[in-house]
Amino acid sequence: MANNLSVTNLFDVAGRWIVITGAAGGIGYMIARGCAANNANVVLIDIDEPTLLKAKAELEKAFPSSKVTIIPGDLSSEEGVKTVADSIKTQIDSVDALFNCAAIRYMNEITYQPGGGLSKLEAATLSAPYKGWEHTFRLNVLAPYYLTAHLISHLGAAAAKGDGRGCVVLFSSPASVHNHQFVPCYQTSKAAVDHLVRIMAMEFAEPYSKISPGANSDVENMF
Repeated sequence: MANNLSVTNLFDVAGRWIVITGAAGGIGYMIARGCAANNANVVLIDIDEPTLLKAKAELEKAFPSSKVTIIPGDLSSEEGVKTVADSIKTQIDSVDALFNCAAIRYMNEITYQPGGGLSKLEAATLSAPYKGWEHTFRLNVLAPYYLTAHLISHLGAAAAKGDGRGCVVLFSSPASVHNHQFVPCYQTSKAAVDHLVRIMAMEFAEPYSKISPGANSDVENMF
C-alpha cells in the first residue's frame, strides 16, 4: 500500500479498463484521451458509429500502447442498455472505471419574451417536446443507473483488487441548479442525476464500488 501512495504511482491507471459512454466527442472523448495517454485501455460507447470509428483511429495512432475497443449502441432504451452491457461483459473481465458521459439536451422550440402575454407564454411552455422529456430522462438518468446495475459484477471484481478500481462517475451540470427558462428537460434530468448519484452510492456501497458526481461547464465538441 505504501508504494501505491508514491507520487509516481498515486494516479497510475496503466493497464486498467475504462468504459466511457458518449465517447465519440465532447467530454467523453476528452476523458478517453486522458486515460489512453496514461496507458489505460478504453471501451468507447456512442450511438454515432462513424465518429466513434474516427475517435478509435485517432486514439490508436496517438497512444499505441492503449487498447481501444468500440461498442456502437443506443443507451436510450432498456434493450439498448442491456445490449451494450452484454457486449462489454463478453470483451473484458472487469471494469476499473465507468464514466457515464452520454447525454442529450432539448431546448424549447419557442422562447417566451417578457411582456409577450399569456398566449405566447402558453405556446412557449408547450413547445417543450413531450418526446424530448422522455428521451432526456431515458438517456441522462435511466441509462447510467441501469448500465451500472448490469455491470455490478465487473465493477465488483475490479473493486476487489483495490487501488481505487471499480469506480463509477455520473455527470451532472450547473444546469441542475440553474433556473434558466425553456430548457426544462435537461435541467430537470441533471437535478435528478444529482440525487441519483447519492442513492447509487448507498446501493452499491457493499461491494465498495465508488459512485462519484461530476459537474461540468459548457464544453466545445472537438469534432
